[in-house]
Amino acid sequence: MKKILMAVFFCGLAFPASAQQSNSFQISPAPIPYPYFESGRWDGQINGMGASISAPGVNMGLGGASGSFRYSFNDFLAWDFAGDLGLGGFNMQSAGEKGYMTMGGFSTNIEVQLGGENGGLILFGGPAFQGFNMTNTASSLQFEQFGSMGSFLAGGQFGLQGNIKIGQSARLAPFVMMQSLSGNFSMTGNFIGNGTNSTISQQIPTETSTSYGLDLLINDWSLGTFLQELKQSSGSNSNVHTVVFQVGYSFGNADELAKEKAEASLNGSESQNQGNGGNQMSARCQKIERWCEEMSSRGPKFAQRCKKMEISSNCQSSPAKQPSQDEFQAPKM
Repeated sequence: MKKILMAVFFCGLAFPASAQQSNSFQISPAPIPYPYFESGRWDGQINGMGASISAPGVNMGLGGASGSFRYSFNDFLAWDFAGDLGLGGFNMQSAGEKGYMTMGGFSTNIEVQLGGENGGLILFGGPAFQGFNMTNTASSLQFEQFGSMGSFLAGGQFGLQGNIKIGQSARLAPFVMMQSLSGNFSMTGNFIGNGTNSTISQQIPTETSTSYGLDLLINDWSLGTFLQELKQSSGSNSNVHTVVFQVGYSFGNADELAKEKAEASLNGSESQNQGNGGNQMSARCQKIERWCEEMSSRGPKFAQRCKKMEISSNCQSSPAKQPSQDEFQAPKM
């Protein structure tokens, strides 16, 4: 049964919720899409990941991708969901077994923000699910060899993430997350020696894990590596070496939202100036006037455009039919 126990060990190793990794520190993408949010904003993030796990007689490699999405209802409250999928292979030389493995997970959170773009804190929490499977590709199973094994875990998670702005294009996002998961485990293989495969099933009791991390974001990119040494639970002096490398890219409607706010602020300033009797000229009207002066030498066609632009921007008090977008398109300022 030693081979079976080794297989169970590696199945447990794949999940942070196992007792073998109850606490860890990692430099990797944070569990939520971006360190801050604002009303009407949505954010997405995609990550690519590669991992290597090695121990005496055993090698495992894994590649995968993950993605997350968030929509903010206001500056205080948002909702997100995230999912990941990994594919890889394993080679247990000491047991004469090798094959492929898959793992994946899904979570969704309600987020509450204290602070904003220049610094703050986000509290998040919600349900979480994880699944794992390993398949031995041997054409025939020897005694004590497994054919396949897998598990499914469900529970909840809760965490905090900080937002530290360290420049115009860089941020630090330290975070801590707790997960509490339980589920079931099953394994099929040749365990009784008569050539007939049998299945072993077992409930996995609730385990709570805590992860500490730090994400570095530069513009829309995040980059992280995670190197950890895990002691085997058998009490031997051997270590399990784990290396994870991740690259993430963030996207969303932040730029469009900033433009809309700037436009609304400018229009509000124009309306206030109009309400004061038109004695003050808005910044936009001043730009239009300067542009028209520069273009006046190009002929009556540009003069007509200037007239329409002044009217459409309320820079003249006389009423006029608003020109359509097809008739005239204002130059960029």
